[in-house]
Amino acid sequence: MNHFHNIDLSIPVNTITDAIKNIKPDNIKVNQHWLIKEDIINKEFLYFLAQLNLNIGNSNVLFYTPPFGHLGIHIDGDTLHNNCMINWVWGSNSHKMFWYELISPNMETKKFSNNDEYISIPASNAREIDSQEIKYPSLVKVGVPHSIENYDFNGRWCLSLDVNLKDKNEKIPGIDFSIANLIFLDYTINREK
Repeated sequence: MNHFHNIDLSIPVNTITDAIKNIKPDNIKVNQHWLIKEDIINKEFLYFLAQLNLNIGNSNVLFYTPPFGHLGIHIDGDTLHNNCMINWVWGSNSHKMFWYELISPNMETKKFSNNDEYISIPASNAREIDSQEIKYPSLVKVGVPHSIENYDFNGRWCLSLDVNLKDKNEKIPGIDFSIANLIFLDYTINREK
């Protein structure tokens, strides 16, 4: 299987702050998410992005997938797109992200608590095309149907940051995957296929 839906990065600064790590789930047995405001993201990381002519958008989310949990197939935003976000994953030692192609257009638009939209897709309407364990900060395609499986006794935490070109205000979260690939080329980790 070709891995063309994520690119591992070696970023010289960490974005995970104590304020983010101190967020705790209400119930460790169910999927949860929290909207993350820019003011609790590491300032050094924001400076790093600024040097690349990038900034943080408004769709920054911390996801929690419980032990042996599943986050269903979905698209970030209200339409299919080629954008990506930067994801940091910790907690679980065994997990995988899957990407799919649609078999039929049966999708349901839903909203996060901040009214950002996402599309939920029944498993019967999707065929797996790629999968990868996310071990590093990674550019991850979020406009393609994707899901998460956690195979570990520990919960899986994922900080998903909405990185955008400066002065670009789009409704769809993230940055075009091919543009992000060029911007982060010097920070890409070579991975065997």
